[in-house]
Amino acid sequence: MQAADLQAWRPAPVSSQGAFIVALWALAASLVPAMQKGDDNARSAHIALNSIQIGLFLWQVPTGWEIVQKVFQFTSWP
Repeated sequence: MQAADLQAWRPAPVSSQGAFIVALWALAASLVPAMQKGDDNARSAHIALNSIQIGLFLWQVPTGWEIVQKVFQFTSWP
């Protein structure tokens, strides 16, 4: 890459969506102890967070698939 290429480079939206999904996973996982104690609010929040995660994942699939295709295009296979 040249310097001009580095200046124009920006992370794809799929990167920020992926980071947000990881944060939501952590939040959802942190609710498990409360759910084990029978807290229905924690259960509802856990389900809501996981639903948002599924939506974000489905939103990023087309962009992520384009990235995978570019990687395969420029990969030298043995």
